[in-house]
Amino acid sequence: MKLKKLLALTLAGAVLTASLTACTPLDAAELLYDWLFGGGSSSASRGNGTGLVESETLEENIIRWLELANANREKDEAEPMLQEVAKRFDPESWHYNNGNLNGELNETAKAALNSIAKDKLTMTHSNKRTAVDVWEVQPSQKDFDFSESRWLYYVWLTRGGDNSNTPTHDPSWETYGNLKGKIASTDSFDVYAGVFQKDGKTYAAMVIIRW
Repeated sequence: MKLKKLLALTLAGAVLTASLTACTPLDAAELLYDWLFGGGSSSASRGNGTGLVESETLEENIIRWLELANANREKDEAEPMLQEVAKRFDPESWHYNNGNLNGELNETAKAALNSIAKDKLTMTHSNKRTAVDVWEVQPSQKDFDFSESRWLYYVWLTRGGDNSNTPTHDPSWETYGNLKGKIASTDSFDVYAGVFQKDGKTYAAMVIIRW
């Protein structure tokens, strides 16, 4: 009887979590599995107040595509930055909606990401480089072809000067192909990726930091 009550309470908690974070039914099922069995077998591991649900599958795909399997993955500031990206994301104004750049981040997104970078990124390492992308998921939650010609937001953090810990931000655009070439020699990195919903559509997003 106690076990039944525990399972019922756990199920209720997972359903409440799904409703509060706008998870899809698949995410809700994966969250329930993690709550019951401790995770490790689910592709979506945890959510938060922004509706963002971490996707270990997507993170693994990013690491594999960027050929980072031999680099050290360390926790830095990718998670809190991506949470803020999901919180501020505006599907109506952040993406180009026509032409060759259809579906890629635009200058409005760049301005917002500049603000987030200045707020969330600190000089935990010298010469920190950070890349950010957000895209609509079609048709699978975890699929993305990582086209080498696709542009994403890219920012360099360097120290503001001698004896200064105030970082200087140098934002720009970078293609996935160029990012792959630049990041290949890195010793350490942090990556955080996941899915969330806005206005009835599902989006995937990622932040990767190298130093």
